[in-house]
Amino acid sequence: MSREEYLKSQIRATGKNVKEFAHDIDIPYTTLLSMLKNLGGSSVDSVIKICSALGITIEHLNECGTPPKKKKPAPELYPGQAEKLLEVQELLQSLSSDNLKVMLKFAKSLNADLDE
Repeated sequence: MSREEYLKSQIRATGKNVKEFAHDIDIPYTTLLSMLKNLGGSSVDSVIKICSALGITIEHLNECGTPPKKKKPAPELYPGQAEKLLEVQELLQSLSSDNLKVMLKFAKSLNADLDE
């Protein structure tokens, strides 16, 4: 959904038509119609008025219609590293919960020593 479509749906949700909403927020009706076609060139003051009346933030409006952020790709593995990781996984799975807790405590102490 584009930002313009999102604003139209939010205005409809108020129970008012575009003309009534424009009057309520003191923006000329024709200006609001133009904004609902292309928000990109709108004045910041007008966008703030609309967002404030709808109870949304400008940041929230800006996120509408944008593709979701891509996750960072997994880091490249060194040759043989995948096999080593599988070995470690198998080892950890074979440990009892008590032994696993001991290993985690030991790893945390090593990490704490590195931080100092």
